[in-house]
Amino acid sequence: MEQVFALFDRDDSNDITHEEVVNGVVNIYKDHQSLALTLQDSQRMAHKLGEVLGAGILIALIFIWLRIFGRDIFALTLTFASVLVGVSVLIGPASANLFASIVFIFVQRPFDVGDRVFHWFPDGRGEMQNAVVTRIDLLITCFRAWDEKVYYLPNHVLATRPIINIQRSGDQWHEFFIQVLASTPSQKLWELKAKCVEFAEKHNKPSGIHPHIQFALTGVENTNRLTIRVCFRQKGNWQILSRKWAVQSMCTNCIVNSCKELGITYTQPQLPLDFNKQKLF
Repeated sequence: MEQVFALFDRDDSNDITHEEVVNGVVNIYKDHQSLALTLQDSQRMAHKLGEVLGAGILIALIFIWLRIFGRDIFALTLTFASVLVGVSVLIGPASANLFASIVFIFVQRPFDVGDRVFHWFPDGRGEMQNAVVTRIDLLITCFRAWDEKVYYLPNHVLATRPIINIQRSGDQWHEFFIQVLASTPSQKLWELKAKCVEFAEKHNKPSGIHPHIQFALTGVENTNRLTIRVCFRQKGNWQILSRKWAVQSMCTNCIVNSCKELGITYTQPQLPLDFNKQKLF
């Protein structure tokens, strides 16, 4: 009973609201749908792999039958090996890719259907993008990006690149970097931290923000600018991306409004200008 109650009580408030019931039912349905698609893809891949193994077994049985009927197996094997060596130039890379894909899908298995992952996609941005796995095949995997673009990537390529699985991750952190004047009193910085802690404690139950935050000075630039790192911890992962953006927007507004209330700003230092005439020659 407690485990069922925990599925709906996401904010640990010891009660269940109508919104939590709706979200819980929708999430359970999505999980079951993803599990069904994963089993369907696994069955399809196992069927294709069985066809490949069946072809190899059939060739071996043909040689055994020929041996039973008294045919010269050595000559046939030599002929077959000669043909195989010639064809291996063409099918060698394909065989290596097939073996790498089989190891990646059946042994490593870094994701399942429905998981949200971060990966480098060929969009020219040069940074990791988030996408949802929609289909896993023996040779390729299909992803749907946040902007509804569909990517088909070979599994042997995925096996050589880092992948971040959000679905299998725990609590996530929102990281912010703000820059203030180096002359800002330390008392104001401590008050800024106190306001951030107060915000996190206030939104602990309804929004799932952990009351423990990280607040640290990370550097000084040009002796006039301080860089502050502020991190908020969100309960649960970012499989449902709307929860991430909602909490990140709230944290951003908290930092901006707190800086305005405390008068914490940053302006470019004034540069001295010298208008004295100098001789050119």
